[in-house]
Amino acid sequence: MNEPAAVSSPRPRRGPLTPLEQELVKPEIQDRLFKIAFGRVRHPQAAEDLVQTTAAASLAREQRGNGWTGPPPPILDHLGSVMNGELSNERKKRRPTIVEGETEKAPSASPHAEGWLLRNEEEHEMDAVWAQLRAHFAALPDGRIAVALMDALGRGLRGAEALATEIGCEAKEIYVARRRIVRQRDRIRAKAAGADAEAEALS
Repeated sequence: MNEPAAVSSPRPRRGPLTPLEQELVKPEIQDRLFKIAFGRVRHPQAAEDLVQTTAAASLAREQRGNGWTGPPPPILDHLGSVMNGELSNERKKRRPTIVEGETEKAPSASPHAEGWLLRNEEEHEMDAVWAQLRAHFAALPDGRIAVALMDALGRGLRGAEALATEIGCEAKEIYVARRRIVRQRDRIRAKAAGADAEAEALS
């Protein structure tokens, strides 16, 4: 299910966009960046998240004064490097920490079992969000393209032009639909996070 994620547009500003911002808003760069992300995480929701995280991290570097200002290196080489760094940071966060007085658990019979269970749990969560997204747009009068886009992704169709042809719309409508999907996904996750925090506070 390989399709480019919608990179959030740079925040409103006075003056022209920086070289990095100019590249990040190009549809062809978004397409390529999503394909790179999908190749690393193999799940459309995870790939969208990774693209967003990579773009945000690149812009943060730029604000610190050590960002990309133009080739060399090529923009995709730079973004790929940033993406690798974000993936490495995420893996470090997931490593268990041994607290004083505790003992490390014996390794699983399968050395990859725990990692597989974690990935399986994440995929179930992503699939649940995906189902909520589809139901949300299916209930909207103007949700046809978003629903068709999600269904096409489920069939493995990729590329904005191919998706537009399949769905029967213009390529720019694909990017609009993708942005709507990303925004609604963020709302669903924020609501779930708020519910979890409230439940924890009451426990």
